[in-house]
Amino acid sequence: MPEASEPANPWSVPAVPPPRFGPWQGLAALGGFFLGQAALTAAAIFLRALALRLAHRPVGTPDAGFLAAAIIAGYLASALGTVAWLRRRAGPRLTAGGAEGLAWCPAPWRAYPAALAAAVVAIAAAGLMLWRFPVPPTALRHSAFPALLAPGPMLIPALGLVVLAAPLVEEFLFRGALIAAFAPRLGARGAAVLATLLFVAVHAPEKLQYPPGFLDVTVMAAGAAWLRLRYRSIRPAVALHVLYNLGVVLAAGLLR
Repeated sequence: MPEASEPANPWSVPAVPPPRFGPWQGLAALGGFFLGQAALTAAAIFLRALALRLAHRPVGTPDAGFLAAAIIAGYLASALGTVAWLRRRAGPRLTAGGAEGLAWCPAPWRAYPAALAAAVVAIAAAGLMLWRFPVPPTALRHSAFPALLAPGPMLIPALGLVVLAAPLVEEFLFRGALIAAFAPRLGARGAAVLATLLFVAVHAPEKLQYPPGFLDVTVMAAGAAWLRLRYRSIRPAVALHVLYNLGVVLAAGLLR
């Protein structure tokens, strides 16, 4: 008599469904990252003021070095928490290259010349805007960039944040998590358009002070979305973003 086959789940343990990852999760990751960054930076400034008051010293306005350190620490801490949450939430979709995956996976070599070409276009647009419409002295008074890029001991860490860390985190969020979250509802192209619009929107507070800057940031975001869908990986988009940020920093320094 043939032996009965063993049941697939002999201990009758209920199977755990994969965690849900949809539009609300994508928006929660995005909102949590930016709110966490702002809250942590504000907490550092508050703790500085509290420490000075307890020491009976004048509080005053934090200098550029302290502000840069607070911004960098808040950004990195919030980014690490958001990325860790997304990795747990996405599961196997983390390395899936389709529109519904976060696309943290290798890309074909030909994707990187395409990323370089897209970066040249976006940097040229930024340089043209800076040359044709110089940034007014008061345009960035509500931006973090003057504190981040001020000369001093925090300049190198700030450049590392702007040129390396920010592109990696933002591409993981916008071209990775957001496209994956909205692609089942909107399709790949619809999700890419939404991610591009949200990317431009979160940069609007600084761009509203210098409206020509909307052009190059939109060109960069659209190029990153195209690379992500065309080559099924966010790594070429990260390369584009790194080159773009580096080019804008250099252009701003040369045209200052």
